[in-house]
Amino acid sequence: MRMTTLFALLAFTVLPLAAQAGLNGVEAGLGTVTVGPVNTNILNGGNGELGIQYYPGNGNIYVSRRGTGTLTTAPHSLLIIDQTGALVGTVPQGPGATGGAWGHRDGGTDGYVGGTKLFFGDDFGVHCYEMSSGTPVYATGAQTVMAANGPQTCTFPLAAQALTAGITRALEYDPTGNGGNGSFWACNFGGPLVQFSLAGTLLTSFPATTNAPAWSAYGLALNLQTGMLWVNSSPAGSATVVAQVAELNPATGVFTGRKIRPVGTSGAASSPWVYAAQGGLCYIQGRIGPTHGPAVMPPYSELGVFVQGTPDYFAFHRLDMHSGFPSDQETTLQVSLGGAPFSSANANFSAGTTLSIQYATPLSNPGSPALLLANIGPPATAIPNGNTFNVPEFLILGNLSMPSAAGSGVIALTLGDGFLLGGLAAPDFLISVMVTQPSVPTPALPLPSFGGPLTELTLQALYLTPSASLIATNFITLTEL
Repeated sequence: MRMTTLFALLAFTVLPLAAQAGLNGVEAGLGTVTVGPVNTNILNGGNGELGIQYYPGNGNIYVSRRGTGTLTTAPHSLLIIDQTGALVGTVPQGPGATGGAWGHRDGGTDGYVGGTKLFFGDDFGVHCYEMSSGTPVYATGAQTVMAANGPQTCTFPLAAQALTAGITRALEYDPTGNGGNGSFWACNFGGPLVQFSLAGTLLTSFPATTNAPAWSAYGLALNLQTGMLWVNSSPAGSATVVAQVAELNPATGVFTGRKIRPVGTSGAASSPWVYAAQGGLCYIQGRIGPTHGPAVMPPYSELGVFVQGTPDYFAFHRLDMHSGFPSDQETTLQVSLGGAPFSSANANFSAGTTLSIQYATPLSNPGSPALLLANIGPPATAIPNGNTFNVPEFLILGNLSMPSAAGSGVIALTLGDGFLLGGLAAPDFLISVMVTQPSVPTPALPLPSFGGPLTELTLQALYLTPSASLIATNFITLTEL
């Protein structure tokens, strides 16, 4: 029952580990890559892709790009890309030769409330495309836009230049905004974050100085399950180190502290994806299509994150795994090494470094029993492509996983068994408490050497949502120096 006993057993053998090298340093939980990355430059022989919008009516992704083919001058283009990353079509942007130097930037849609419109922002305000034919058709004049209160009328292009410091760069449509009559959110780099009605009337404005560091927004997305905005932002124009997609409370304009790291900003497998600058952003809900394993189906909601880089590229990132259980309610597995603050980040350790483990669970989540599992060994074995429980993002190998721990040659252990199952992967060592509030950390006990440099100890837990669905926590990799 003591951790010292556990570590003595772990020190006997060093075997391959089933670990996933995340494209953004995240293997499970919020921000996990579910689609892509997709190199958009190679699809159309050009460069200068900027914005992104997913359309729920057909499951395609629409990417705005500067120019056509090898040209970078107007008329500009919209790339139509399917979920496998294949280019299925290209259409000219509606303004044609008068589309300005760069053309459309970020996008939005009314498709989640039964509408058939795509929206894109640029130097001339908000533009509209009709999607009822399956292909974007540029629409001007009075158009029907769907909102929570039903059909609304909006005249396009909708002039917003006076509200957005000249360019409607980051854009999102809110079907519940303006009392259910629909509204747009927009921002231009470090300018104010504004909300305006379908008539172009300013409803809300937050200066960039609302936060420190301030946003530098290129893309916006609204989580329809929580009502929170996400901003594709490089704070204060900063470089890769703090590049982020960050959640923001639209009632206050203040960042909540929750972030997603775009592909190319961290992680051993980031090459050849080289982050240079933030791009567009979109919300995706209820998608049916391919997804990276071990999830069998896409999560309930995702964020499509566009990066202006080398090359330009986009990827989908997991947002909420389940309907009715948003990711801000999920439990996070955390560790403390050598008395440092608890963190969910991967880390390095040396023999003798103390380890303490805890669960961080939001106060509004009642908590649940938990099963904490571990693998030990060098990073050589592929992650499971499925498991008996069919739990998305469940990456730890065990006797019941496919492939099994025994067949893959890893040491698999059950460190804490709040389910009282007697140990699914190996003998049960009860070192962690139930997932509950307040969190109670385990005692800080020294780690032995597990086999020398690059040996990995990986940790992940299973617990229950309030609706009794099994869900996996984040995945932590501790690498021996």
